[in-house]
Amino acid sequence: MTSIPINVAFKAAGFEPSLITIPPPAHDPTLQVTIYALSFKSPTQTPKEPLLLLHGYPQNSVIYRHLGPALAKAGERDIVIADTRGNGQSSAPKARNLSPGEEGEIVHTEEMLRLRYSKREVGRDLVYVMKHLGYDKFSIIGHDRGARVAHRMAADWPDEVVKIMLLDIAPTYDLFERTGPELAFVYWHWFFLPQPYPFPESMILANPSVYLNKLLGAFTTAPKKIFPDDVFDTYLQQLTSPERVHATCEDYRSSGPGGIDLEHDAEDRKAGRKVKQPVRVLWAKTGIIERLFGHDGTLALWRNICESDDVDGRAVDCGHFIPEERPGDVLQDALAFF
Repeated sequence: MTSIPINVAFKAAGFEPSLITIPPPAHDPTLQVTIYALSFKSPTQTPKEPLLLLHGYPQNSVIYRHLGPALAKAGERDIVIADTRGNGQSSAPKARNLSPGEEGEIVHTEEMLRLRYSKREVGRDLVYVMKHLGYDKFSIIGHDRGARVAHRMAADWPDEVVKIMLLDIAPTYDLFERTGPELAFVYWHWFFLPQPYPFPESMILANPSVYLNKLLGAFTTAPKKIFPDDVFDTYLQQLTSPERVHATCEDYRSSGPGGIDLEHDAEDRKAGRKVKQPVRVLWAKTGIIERLFGHDGTLALWRNICESDDVDGRAVDCGHFIPEERPGDVLQDALAFF
């Protein structure tokens, strides 16, 4: 994909872009993944661990165009902002035998491919990104799908992940367990995107602009100016790319009914494995999480799967896209929490 114009703002704040090749896992030795990351080196000598910022759907690292530079200006720590596998300027490996048997192509088993967009494998990418950049320990801010990756990373990599801040999510396992008409109506894409290939891919690619406008408008009442043309265009680029549309559908297939993410969550709960790190949760005051669970209910869901007594949070007076709608609130909480 071509460079995103908004990256000029990141460059002005001192962020440097890089493409990082991820070593393939033993179970998928032919996998090739490169992750696009923006990194900022603090000019101050500080013992504070770096921050990794992860975006949600249907977005990419551009969602942090306000918060990233603001954190850099605070000057307290190094910052990394990454496009997760299948998004933005990172690569989008195939996750299904779309054309099995093509000459020169190794046909993988479906079970192997099924793992490729699991939160566990996406999280593994990001641990390697941080190690490549010189960081053995780090904290995470994650929004939406990125927050679900952050949750899995905290569970799988307790020695590397120090703290996590989660923006506008409740635990995936609990949301499916408690699905009712209101959640299904508001989170319609949760039930559309996991549909069997190639139905959702074909529908999105038929009119990506209408689809993107629906997604952006459905989860916020903020004025459209929070998505200026260059920002909207970079989100739209992803939805005009067949491989990226397929990748994001596979992300939701991994988390949907019968998906590998729910299996990993169920395994953790059965074994009594809980997140050990301090957790801070922010959610939209006008969103479905607040309506369904409220303040105490939302925190109870997270405290149920965390060991630490340090699990707290609040509703922010905005819609779903908290880093774009209220970056100042996230900055304030981040500086206090990390």
